[in-house]
Amino acid sequence: MNAGIRVYKDDREVPKGKKFGPELLQAINQSKISIPIFSKGYAFSVWCLNELVQMVECQKTRGQMIMPIFYDVAPSEVRHQTGGYGKAFLSHEQKKRYDEETMRQWKAALSAVGAIHGWDLHNMPNREEGEITNTVTQKVFNELKKAYLVVSDYLVNVDNHVGAIMEMIGAQTSETRIIGIYGMGGIGKTTIAKIIYNQLSHGFENCCFLPDIQEMSKGNRIPSLQNQLINDILKKKWTDIKNIDDGIQAIKNRLSNKRVLLLLDDVEKVDHMRALVGKGSKLIITTRNQDVLIVPEDSTYEVNGMDDYQSLQLFSKQAFRRDSPIDEYIDLSKRAVHIAGGLPLALEVIKNLKVLNLANCRCLKRTPNFSTHSNLERLILSKCYSLIEIDRSICQLKRLVFLDVSGCWGLQRLPNELGDLASLKYLSLSGCRGLKRLPNELGDLASLKYLSLSCCRGLKRLLETIRNLESLIELNMSGLTIKELPDSIKKLKNLKIVNMKNVYISKIHDTFWTIEKLEIIELSYINYDDKHVAIGDCIYENKSLRILRLSMAERIHAPPRLPESLLELELKWLREGPFPDLSNLANLKVLDLTFGPPNSDGKYYGLLEEPIPPWIGNLTKLESLKICFPWMFASSRNLSLPPHPRRLPRLPSNLSSLTFDGCLSLCSMDLSNLRKLSSLDISRSAVAEIEGLGCLENLRDFSLWSVVQLVMLPDLSKLNKLRLIAVQACDNLVEIQGEVPRFLDHLKIDYCRSLREFPDLFSLMEVT
Repeated sequence: MNAGIRVYKDDREVPKGKKFGPELLQAINQSKISIPIFSKGYAFSVWCLNELVQMVECQKTRGQMIMPIFYDVAPSEVRHQTGGYGKAFLSHEQKKRYDEETMRQWKAALSAVGAIHGWDLHNMPNREEGEITNTVTQKVFNELKKAYLVVSDYLVNVDNHVGAIMEMIGAQTSETRIIGIYGMGGIGKTTIAKIIYNQLSHGFENCCFLPDIQEMSKGNRIPSLQNQLINDILKKKWTDIKNIDDGIQAIKNRLSNKRVLLLLDDVEKVDHMRALVGKGSKLIITTRNQDVLIVPEDSTYEVNGMDDYQSLQLFSKQAFRRDSPIDEYIDLSKRAVHIAGGLPLALEVIKNLKVLNLANCRCLKRTPNFSTHSNLERLILSKCYSLIEIDRSICQLKRLVFLDVSGCWGLQRLPNELGDLASLKYLSLSGCRGLKRLPNELGDLASLKYLSLSCCRGLKRLLETIRNLESLIELNMSGLTIKELPDSIKKLKNLKIVNMKNVYISKIHDTFWTIEKLEIIELSYINYDDKHVAIGDCIYENKSLRILRLSMAERIHAPPRLPESLLELELKWLREGPFPDLSNLANLKVLDLTFGPPNSDGKYYGLLEEPIPPWIGNLTKLESLKICFPWMFASSRNLSLPPHPRRLPRLPSNLSSLTFDGCLSLCSMDLSNLRKLSSLDISRSAVAEIEGLGCLENLRDFSLWSVVQLVMLPDLSKLNKLRLIAVQACDNLVEIQGEVPRFLDHLKIDYCRSLREFPDLFSLMEVT
């Protein structure tokens, strides 16, 4: 370590009997060089033998280098398991703790490493340990200077390929050899070539790996590859090559006398090889085009796809860190493998998924281990009705921004580690009706912007730690059975949208309205007891509120005044209490007033005598107006005009949409000033006369239903933007004057029993 080389070593304080640790296994896998030190007692240690097996496995599959040191034992004793090593295995056999396969692996590993040329200190009686240490360190430095190519941690079916190619390339000979590895894209050519490169590199002073030759050649960048080749071999910066021919000559002049290990990845044309290859080297080429390989047939190797078993094994290693899928994921894993078509790269891509959608996996009880999916950004588990557990490894998804667990009825708890998802912005728990509590760590989601707890009926309260969600913009609490909001909610300084539809909340504290960025509130109350919900007078002081929707307002006491910042106001099922004064809402653009059933005295919220409040004319920015009395019914049989018929007051000229439903005391209206009106809907009304219809030059949709006092409709033929006319159940309508508008798309006249005069439809046929 003093030499600046990172090392791993056994932990001498590991208790006896503890299993071979995953940390040490990972350290061996990630190392470029392993240096086992063989002593007389080495073979008695099960721990040491397991380490050695792993080293040999990494040598075979990853090209890892092994440099053995024979400290006080001869290499032959290690290789043939004689002397003390033979006694050690006799002891293992007598204890009968280990099966024959394990013993076979130990012996094979000792035989393989015992045959490797290393440092035989047993035959160096006059050795100085400091001198030996320096020698080993220098050797390690020299090897580490060579480019060691990184390969995947999860490999399947590479041993046979590597063994066959190593035999072809003549690893133990000094002759020049060129090997071509070909096959379709994603089949694993580059991975196999990297492993071979790593295994051969310790025998060469000069090594070079040139990746993506095809891609580099597109922009006439072959000279830069030639420069890189000379740089890597001569160990100095070289930029003299300006064109391909100069590069070929430079390589011949400077590298012809050097033994070089060269890997050219993804070669597409013969010219690529001619431009980069010198004599006297071992050259490995990967390509999709077999015609590129101008080498003898016995020097080419084709890589074929994996069979279903091997594909499933590789997928399982990547997804579950085991050789076979978890039972619950067998079918899903087989589908993924089928899609990948036996291509290792495709399976590697699956491992690097950014989106995992398991929605509607209704038999799924537990999520997989997520530790191998570090790139995941979106995880969708919606409607996994049987899901009862989310694996704690979800905390390792540091890039996850979207998590949808909606509709997971069986889920009763969330892992505390959920709070570690530092990038999470969207979290939906909608419909998780079995969820009893939220982890306190939920408040640690510093990036969270959207949180839905809709219909989580098992939740009885919100956590105080919700105050820590400083990035939260939207909070959906619809369908919750909580009785009050925590006072800490006022700390959500970025909160803009709150949905409290169908809640049991009985009071909204004044502090709630101090949230500075609050823009949209939806509130409806469904607790059918005698209690009423008070939303607090301080709402008037909020300067940011833009949209307020109150439904089931028969149990909601609206404050006498609302904030002037409102752009949209919806009050549905109004019934009790004083009607709020809306005359100050100068910025209002949308107003929807829907009244509930009448009180015992027959009055509708005090508006029976004034069906259309006169102050509506002062709302000059109003674009959409809807006034509805759904409990009022009108027909030609039972309708009697009110004793004091009312005329529609002058409405804001900015209106584009106007709806009246059930306004029985409204008997006449003048719409001539509504030049911007595009939609007009009048239903269940006593209106007998509609003035100014011919002036509505922007009208597109015109609907009348059960306007039973209406006798005549004026000429609408000049309204060129009109596309829809629907007149239904107007029992006393006798005449529709004029012609049908020229550009009309939809005309519906239904249940108008008295109609006698109707426009000529043939005029429409003249329109081209």
